[in-house]
Amino acid sequence: HRLIRRQRQMCIRDRDSHTRFVKEKLSVLLSEAEKEGVKFILFAGDVFHTNSLPTSEVRWFFELLANCSTINFVLIPGGGRGHFAEVSGHDAWAEDSIYKRYEIQKFFSSYPHIKLLTPEKPEEFFEKEKVCFYAGFFGLPPERLNHSADFHVAIMHGAYGERKEFEEISLSSEIVQKYDYIALGHYHTFKQVAPNAYYSGAFIQFEYQPFIDAKSGYIKAEIEKGTIPKVTYRIFEDAPQFLHLKILHEKDLEFLKNLNFPLCKVKISAYLERFNPEIRELVEKWGDCITIFEKAEIKEEKLIFINALEELIKEKIPDTLKEEVRETLLYALQFKELSLNEFVQFLIKKYEI
Repeated sequence: HRLIRRQRQMCIRDRDSHTRFVKEKLSVLLSEAEKEGVKFILFAGDVFHTNSLPTSEVRWFFELLANCSTINFVLIPGGGRGHFAEVSGHDAWAEDSIYKRYEIQKFFSSYPHIKLLTPEKPEEFFEKEKVCFYAGFFGLPPERLNHSADFHVAIMHGAYGERKEFEEISLSSEIVQKYDYIALGHYHTFKQVAPNAYYSGAFIQFEYQPFIDAKSGYIKAEIEKGTIPKVTYRIFEDAPQFLHLKILHEKDLEFLKNLNFPLCKVKISAYLERFNPEIRELVEKWGDCITIFEKAEIKEEKLIFINALEELIKEKIPDTLKEEVRETLLYALQFKELSLNEFVQFLIKKYEI
């Protein structure tokens, strides 16, 4: 019971410290944006991880925006009607939406520089700046553009890309050319999808990611008519990293050893048995920061199998699904025997490759 209480206390402290860090970074960002003369800040959904947050926490966010009257804020929820399966756990435009609460609705009516786009009202025109914003929820925005605007910006939440078999929505050249910039939300990693379309990723990471994607930050986009937007991804170097690692090669082990503990939190889902002593030594030193999955140890002879399948999925599986496929592979290797042919059949059936 003492151990359980200790673990719960650790979780609470981690959650509280994460919230404080987010608030600190957001406050600094808004202050810097005011100094730089930023005209618009966009939130492409998933601002909140659930619609069940206390109103006091949500109010803090909107009160912060309300106090920055020189900046226009444009937000969309994390999904619209008919897509609740995709947005479960986030701030979807559902019956219980955070944005439908009376205490939050008044921010949109009382502060003209804070705008919320919804499926019912997917367009907002700022006459002074001659900029119009259009919202898309797991789909494309309205096709008609506001002819009074000089700049057209789409804010879209959903899976966008070129993999139709994964229900990604293609941003064809015809559609892309309509907009001067497209801000995307849903995937929690920074990614460019088209010359003028970007996922900003998570402001501050809160879920375990492969180490190459475990970055926190935001996008600064400078838009001029008739040119490709100048986009800069600004990373928070001091943000906590939640890393999901597999220690299968010497380079993986070196990466683990050189992490900035205790800033980093690591889950190890697989490691070669020969690395056991060194990993255990790190656990002894940084136990609160490292979690090792059950059955994570992999025998040497299975490494060839893993490397072969890595090559198989390298070109066939989109980046956003590679980890899911790898996890399935590792589960199969660790809990039951699975032949290469069986796994190939699984890929064909589930991912249509």
